[in-house]
Amino acid sequence: GSAKVVQSQDGRWLYALGDGFAPAAAVSVWERRGGVLTRVGDATADGAGRFAAYFEQTPGAIDALLVAPAGADPSVDARTLHWP
Repeated sequence: GSAKVVQSQDGRWLYALGDGFAPAAAVSVWERRGGVLTRVGDATADGAGRFAAYFEQTPGAIDALLVAPAGADPSVDARTLHWP
């Protein structure tokens, strides 16, 4: 699948969109802030393989965003999508 993550300038909210995933696939959205990798939240694809999820959090600079299969370690799983 493919995904896009839109974030506010201050990092307070994220909106993740995905397409081309297996129906009912579970994914986790991750962020890296100051070198620390943290799971922001989870989403599940619909019957057409699409997902959309909105997350609010403490504002702060986000260094990287990742979308990985739920339960996977995004730092080593080859299926992980990441920016940058």
